[in-house]
Amino acid sequence: MKRNLTAILLAFTWVLAAFAQGSEPYNRKSTYKQVKSYWKAENYSKIDELLSKAFAAYAEARSDAKLLNYELNAQYEMAKQENTKLFLGNKPDTAAYFGHVYKVYQYALQVDSVGKTLKKNPFSTNVSNKLTVLRNNLRSGGKFHYQKKQYAEAFNFFDMYLKTIGLPSLQTTSGAYQRAESPLDADSVEIATFASMAAFSSQKYPEALRYKGLALSDSAHREAMLSLTADAYLQLKDTANWLQTLHQAFDEYPQSNAFYPQLIDYYDSIGNDQAALKVVDRLIETNRSNADFWKLRGKLCEGVGDYDSAIKAYQSAILLNQDDSFAYASMGDVYLQQAHQFYSGTNPVVGTKYYDKNKSYLKEIYQQARKAFEKSRALNPENTTLWKSGLREVYFKLNLGKELRKLEKLK
Repeated sequence: MKRNLTAILLAFTWVLAAFAQGSEPYNRKSTYKQVKSYWKAENYSKIDELLSKAFAAYAEARSDAKLLNYELNAQYEMAKQENTKLFLGNKPDTAAYFGHVYKVYQYALQVDSVGKTLKKNPFSTNVSNKLTVLRNNLRSGGKFHYQKKQYAEAFNFFDMYLKTIGLPSLQTTSGAYQRAESPLDADSVEIATFASMAAFSSQKYPEALRYKGLALSDSAHREAMLSLTADAYLQLKDTANWLQTLHQAFDEYPQSNAFYPQLIDYYDSIGNDQAALKVVDRLIETNRSNADFWKLRGKLCEGVGDYDSAIKAYQSAILLNQDDSFAYASMGDVYLQQAHQFYSGTNPVVGTKYYDKNKSYLKEIYQQARKAFEKSRALNPENTTLWKSGLREVYFKLNLGKELRKLEKLK
C-alpha cells in the first residue's frame, strides 16, 4: 500500500510539473516540424507566435540554440518585410520595424548565452551578420521613441546598443570587431548620454546611472550630465554620492546655477554655515563683479550673526549696482539687528555708566539704518515690504513723529 501511495504521489508530481510547463510535455520534434513548415511558407509571424509560446512554457525550448536562432531569423525577416514596404511606396509600421530589430538583438543575446555551453556555436556567423546589418537601427529606434517621449522604450534601445558592444556575435572568428566601435567612440558616448536622459525621464534612476562614466566623457554635455547624475542620486536618497557629485560639478562649473544653490541649501538645512560660506566665497573668487554673489554672502553672514561682514557684503553689492533696492533694504535690516544686539547687551538706563555714550552709538546705528531704508524706498517706492517695517522702527526710535505719521498713512 505504501509503495502504491508513493507511485501515485510521483505520478501526481509529474503531472503538476507538466502542467507548470505547459498543458502537455514539450515535443521537440513536433515543434521543429511546424517551424520548418512555416519557414518554407515564409510565414514568419506564425514562427514567432509558435516559438514565443514554447519559450514561455518550456525550459527545454529556451535552452535550444537552434530554436532561438529560428526566432532570431523570423524577427529579422519581419524587419525586412517592414523595410521593403518603404521601397514599394507603402507606409511601413516604423514602431513594429524597430521592435523586430530589438528582438533580433534580444534573441542574439540568448543564442550567445546558450552557445557558451556548446563546443562550437554553429550559429555565430549567421547571428553576427544580422547584428552587424541592423546595428545602427538600435540607435535610430531609441531616438524614434525618445522623440515621441516614450522614454522607457527609448532607454531599452540605447541600453541594448551599449551592452552588446562586446557581444561575441559581433566578432569575427579572429576576435576582431566587425564594427570599429569601442566604449569610448563618438557613437557610444552620444548613446550613453541619450540612455541616461531617457532612463531619468522614465524615472528609472538606477539605470540613469548605468552609463554615467561614458556619458560624462561627453564634453559637450558634461555639465548637463553632472546635473542629471546628481539628481538621480538625490532621487535614490544617496546623499553621499549626491553631495560628492555636486561638489565635483561645482568645482568644474562654479557659476552654474544647477549646482551651487543646492549645496548652499543643503548646508543651510543642516546648520553648517561655514560650509555654505565656503561655497559662496568660491563663487565670489570666480566672479567678483557679480552683485548677486555678494548679496548671497550678506544673507549667510547675517544668518550666523556676523553683522559687520554682512554689511560689507551688501556694500560690495551696492558698489556694483547702485540702484539695488534689495541690497539697501537688506543692509538696513542688518543695522536693525545690530541695534537689537547692542541694546540687549548693554541695556542702557538713564544715570548708568556709559549711558550717554551707548545711547549715542545706538542712535548712530539707527541713522545708518534710516539711510539704507530711505534709499531703498527712493529706488523702489511701490515695494513697501522692502522698507516700510524697517522705517517704522527707525522713525519710532529716532523720535521722528512727523515722518512716522506719514509712513503709517501708506497702504
